[in-house]
Amino acid sequence: MATACLLCGKAFNGAGSSAQIAYVLLFPLCCDCHVQSDQDPQSVLIKYPWLFDQSRSTSMPTSMPTFVSDTQRHVIVTDVHMPFGSMVIFMVKLVIASIPAIIMLVIIGFLAWGFTLAVLSGTLSGILKTIFQ
Repeated sequence: MATACLLCGKAFNGAGSSAQIAYVLLFPLCCDCHVQSDQDPQSVLIKYPWLFDQSRSTSMPTSMPTFVSDTQRHVIVTDVHMPFGSMVIFMVKLVIASIPAIIMLVIIGFLAWGFTLAVLSGTLSGILKTIFQ
């Protein structure tokens, strides 16, 4: 999936890089814009003044620079394209990973069942002794 550079809009693959100019963190940047922002940050300030507008930025703690990004913050997954073989392998791994949880639930179930039987047998034996004496 291609990512668009915050400055030039050029699509590139990968996570991209970031640059900090005038206490504003710019992300994602392509390699060319990252080099430009490192070598000549003043030209970035002049060429893209709207990125450094305080109303656009997200405030962060004072020790962190302001973060500006055009990337979406919400993700909605509508479909997963996965080969059948990979899905079968994933499901087998899921079943194998659930075995310890099943073992723990069985042990807890046996303990709860044993406690319930102990309480009921003690109660019933007391009731039966009083009835048949």
